[in-house]
Amino acid sequence: MTVRVHNQRAKISAILFLLALDIYLIFGIINTSLYANAIAGIYNYALLLSIAILALRELYQQKIRIRRIIAFFVTAFLIGISVFLREGGASKSILTIIVFTIAASSMDFEMIAKNSFFVILGMLIFIILSSQLGVINDFVYVMAGKPRHYLGFLYTLQPAGLMLELVILYLYTHRQDNRKRGIIPLMAFAVVIFYYTRARLTLFLEVMMFVYDYVYRKWPKYIRTKILQILEWSSFVLVSLCSIYLTLTYKSTSWKRALNLILAKRLEYGYNSIMKYGISAFGKNLSWAGMGLNKSGALTLEDVWVGYDWVDNAYIQTLQLYGLIFSIMVICIITASIYFLIKRKKYYLGFIFLIYAMYGFIDTAMLTLFYNVFWMVLMTEIVKPSSYHECLFERKNPEKRKAAKLI
Repeated sequence: MTVRVHNQRAKISAILFLLALDIYLIFGIINTSLYANAIAGIYNYALLLSIAILALRELYQQKIRIRRIIAFFVTAFLIGISVFLREGGASKSILTIIVFTIAASSMDFEMIAKNSFFVILGMLIFIILSSQLGVINDFVYVMAGKPRHYLGFLYTLQPAGLMLELVILYLYTHRQDNRKRGIIPLMAFAVVIFYYTRARLTLFLEVMMFVYDYVYRKWPKYIRTKILQILEWSSFVLVSLCSIYLTLTYKSTSWKRALNLILAKRLEYGYNSIMKYGISAFGKNLSWAGMGLNKSGALTLEDVWVGYDWVDNAYIQTLQLYGLIFSIMVICIITASIYFLIKRKKYYLGFIFLIYAMYGFIDTAMLTLFYNVFWMVLMTEIVKPSSYHECLFERKNPEKRKAAKLI
């Protein structure tokens, strides 16, 4: 009887978590589309509703851990304050990642990943079809003679970012499946998104994921090499340092100037922002102008060459918005978490975060949960008190390490 009650509580707990996550994903993605104007007064209430459901779930848990409860409700309170004060989306996004991460520490991430794949896929198809059927506008901007479709979103890189998330989620949840019946339609969808958005760098990351997945299944010994493991757990440190170095020195050599052009002048805009606003210990309240649309569907800028200064780099933005201390702390936490993953032989997850580290070099989207659902599994390695002790146990018991399953 006790086992049956326990299983029932676990099932209800999982349903509550997925319900909260789905509400956030659905309204969060809609808020990045031209439907945003229609839900302008609803989005914040949907966010608060999802947090309230998570709070109910926390109190419903069979085992209540005081530290976890305190961390959850403090973060939830800060989200409520940010909504009430109408603070910028970046702060709310980071706080939302933290609160979902704390709640996800008692969940099976496989379940989260599969659920998120279908929700994101459904929302992406819904918004694109809406734009093609004329329900909302498919804004087209011609740059260098090439049209870039927004596909119903507020910015052309948003559908490309969601496509990258779908590729990663699908490959991860089917990593042990050699048949992968859905891989051809997924590749075709990725090509279609690239054709309309011209998001070359995002497509490059998708190709890297497909190649890694093939090597993972055919020649698994290559994904366990020491060099690749070091690259994986240190990826955020390496990419952030390279990002700052290349941004500050892009004028010094011809190959860096060429790289700047390949990256659509991202290094130049980052350099100009650092020269204009500087870098402080605790950050500044800044805003940049980009080629996105407002919620009414009008361009925020009339010409990309006049007034454009958007910093499409997650590391530079975080550094300037939140300061040096916060940025170093976050990078250290992420690096430690990935290190724990690698030590527990979760190599596939390690490579996924290498992809996200590179993605942060070309876009800021990875700072939002629906562009990187994997924040939940990564940060859970810090939230769970067992991670550090598991690594120590495996180090002291090498026979257990050999028996560990390659995942």
